[in-house]
Amino acid sequence: MILGLPLLNGLQAAGYTLPKTWMIVIEMTDYQPIDIVPWLRKHASRLQSPFEQLFVRNVLAHVPGIDLDSVDTQYCFTDTEGGTRFCDFVIQEGETLRIAIEIDGYDKAGRGAGMSHAEFVDWQRRHASLVAQGWDVFHVPPNERASGVLTHHRGTFRVNSVITHHISNHIYTGRRKFVGTVLQRSVELVSCCAPGRSC
Repeated sequence: MILGLPLLNGLQAAGYTLPKTWMIVIEMTDYQPIDIVPWLRKHASRLQSPFEQLFVRNVLAHVPGIDLDSVDTQYCFTDTEGGTRFCDFVIQEGETLRIAIEIDGYDKAGRGAGMSHAEFVDWQRRHASLVAQGWDVFHVPPNERASGVLTHHRGTFRVNSVITHHISNHIYTGRRKFVGTVLQRSVELVSCCAPGRSC
């Protein structure tokens, strides 16, 4: 049985505690695509491919709950070997919400073939470095219909709910972790500063 959004909102307003999946349904269905143009102007010089710009316009602009102030492009990081790397996109809110998004194609070098062994090892090292630094990494293929993540049609991404929901769920979970951490620290501080104890 599918409950309508007004009913879900009404139950929530009446004080009922809704399951997490219901809350996600509310968040996913009750949004408007955001105006991405100011963000694109600000970051235009750092978008390295037309696929990156299309990803911003046709995917990130449709992610419920996204805060564009937390999105950066060509994010500089140091890998586990000490080398300087750049990640296509990151969404970061404090230390609890850290999403890295790479637009990965089959043929990044333009040779008409996939990665060489050395390129594959380098790609794995790059991924492992991001994960080791606490990033949740998404690899998004710009041109592969069978991926189930995005489809590419006449040079434009079409929104696929799988990726927008997945990113939105990570944002939601990251914010919940942050709130939980703040509450836990508050409780620790209150118990530490209880009468008879020094802070």
